[in-house]
Amino acid sequence: MRQALWITLAIALVSLMVWHLQDESDPSPATPVTTVATADQPTPIHTADAVLGPYTASSVDSNPARELIRFETLLLPDGSIGASSDSVRLGLAYVSADEARTWQAWKDGGSEGAGPASYAELATVVRWLDLPAVRLADGSVRVGPITIPAADRYELQARSASPLHFYLATFSADAYPVNVNPTVAAGLRIVHQPAPDADVRVLLRRTADLDASAEWQSLMAHEAPQLLGAYDDSSVAVVPGAVLAPLPPGPLDVILEIDGIEAERLPADLRAGTITELRFDPVKQTVAQAVSVQLQLDFVVEGSGQPIPDIEVTWFGGKIDQTRTTNARGSVSFKGVDRQKIQRFNLQMPVTSDELPRWPDQRSIEFRPDAEPPANLRSRQIHKTIELRPLQWLMVRTGTLAIPKIPQRNHPFPIFVLQREQSGAWTDVAADRFIPIADGIAASLQEPGRYRLVALQAPWSLLYSTPSQTQSASGRYPVSLIPDPGRPVTITVFSAGVPLARAPVSLRGPVRGL
Repeated sequence: MRQALWITLAIALVSLMVWHLQDESDPSPATPVTTVATADQPTPIHTADAVLGPYTASSVDSNPARELIRFETLLLPDGSIGASSDSVRLGLAYVSADEARTWQAWKDGGSEGAGPASYAELATVVRWLDLPAVRLADGSVRVGPITIPAADRYELQARSASPLHFYLATFSADAYPVNVNPTVAAGLRIVHQPAPDADVRVLLRRTADLDASAEWQSLMAHEAPQLLGAYDDSSVAVVPGAVLAPLPPGPLDVILEIDGIEAERLPADLRAGTITELRFDPVKQTVAQAVSVQLQLDFVVEGSGQPIPDIEVTWFGGKIDQTRTTNARGSVSFKGVDRQKIQRFNLQMPVTSDELPRWPDQRSIEFRPDAEPPANLRSRQIHKTIELRPLQWLMVRTGTLAIPKIPQRNHPFPIFVLQREQSGAWTDVAADRFIPIADGIAASLQEPGRYRLVALQAPWSLLYSTPSQTQSASGRYPVSLIPDPGRPVTITVFSAGVPLARAPVSLRGPVRGL
């Protein structure tokens, strides 16, 4: 009797274990989905777009027991176009510690000011998983069921056989889409007729109505990152008849560039599921190619013609600033320069180890390439030689005038002002540098002329140096401050014949800025 009882209990226990394992490993698709969220089965939602619900903390942090999530969904077809079962992937997005602290501080502050719609919106995808999927008889694709790691947010993506149909869904760990409809993109065909050797590129410019949501950004970053860059300043090379896709439906402007020059700008209204054809004017393309040149700049020392290497030359004429460094021959080249427009350049001069620098820190130049003679009438290259004059120095012996090595905050004196003689009068001019030397101070000179230095010991006490004409081959012009003890001056202010006490008196200094 006792033996039969033990056998019965053992059979019941084994049956219970087998049923439990079958229930865990092979859930039936026909089983209705519960609408109650649990730690291992989030609430399904019946839309592909509504995804991020209320979120107050990371699912990992707020519920340590939720280590795995059960997930399944259905990718619905658009007519005969369905998802590719081998293209389904899931992005796991997490909120960084810094973002979590920022979120908590924003919540503690009463959620004032602009902030994210939810905590999950702060999450960034750090890992992608390829998900198993099966195509069904009706053309839809079933994804899962599969156990996935917990995350603050998920991004589901899949391709189709069509270049314009994609599947996108973003959701949290608390709710996932039961089915996902395809996101239908637009395409753009570029029709142009440039010369065979032309570099043809396009830029895209959004209008106020164009969808620039995070979902589209994520899709383009995965499928066509070069098109995402075309919305900024990274133009995309196109051959005649090239199709740009996927693009968000809506209006936008398309800029055609020929050899770096804007040839034409046309509007386009993109429609979902349609490839829109855009034709550009061949005449405008020819004109753009004609004005585009390659510009070579050769920098040499004025007088000697010695090349100047290591100059950082920044050109401000393109879509973005371009910087090149001169080679051993002192040369740099820029392509796609509009020969008809004035071009501006900034020069960051090389640093030398000399006690007195040879060059100013920076210089600016501008000119119109068309004013320079080309190598020949049909040449698309222009060479320009630019002579740069090294800094000249006014070497001023200051005598007994003390020059502090470190400027004092509350006592700016002595103050030095460089002056140049122009039309018989002395005019204040800028000096790139004032550098203390053994017996005084050196002031840099950028142009030829007659110079002197003014040293102010106080707004009403100043000394002048002897003037010097910049004609020395060495570029050093020694001068001395002329001693001038000055004279005492007493000013008395009267009002109605009575001396006025404590009247504020302003003294206009003899140099600029005082």
